[in-house]
Amino acid sequence: MIRHGKFYEFILNNYKTIVAILFLIILILAFCLIYILQNKQNLKISNLPGNITLTPSGSAIIPDISKAEKELIIGKKTPGTTEVIEIHAKKATNQDKLALVRLKIIGGEIVDVKSNFLLLPSCTNNKNIDGNNLCIDIAKTEAFIDGEILVQITIKWDQSQNQHIYKVAGYGMYNGLEFHSID
Repeated sequence: MIRHGKFYEFILNNYKTIVAILFLIILILAFCLIYILQNKQNLKISNLPGNITLTPSGSAIIPDISKAEKELIIGKKTPGTTEVIEIHAKKATNQDKLALVRLKIIGGEIVDVKSNFLLLPSCTNNKNIDGNNLCIDIAKTEAFIDGEILVQITIKWDQSQNQHIYKVAGYGMYNGLEFHSID
């Protein structure tokens, strides 16, 4: 009679359990593979010129708005009045189709925002306005024309003598491949 070791005896006594565990491992791996293959289309990135693809990701890139602030010298900013400020396109390339408008208003309240183009809210609260900050992306199907009105912002100025409009980090144009900050 051939004598086998303890490992061989263990395998013979527990082969049903071992086969069941191996089957579960293969089953889990198969489900993982199926999940990856079904969600593969969500992992693709399209950089085709002229296409704007919006895919919610659950996260956002939020610029530090305390950096790169520059005051815009636009509007009258008369205390106690309501004023409509127009932001005009200033292209960086001939293919710019997305304008990123990031403004901070001091001494006034943003009352309304209007545009002839698609407005995409981009503030951290998923709205166009967050306190005294305006953060919107303005999309167009063809390239912007230099000087065309992107957005009209209605501001109610308070009674103080301290009214300012600042362009903050993230203000610029996007052409589908590159972002360009605009002064």
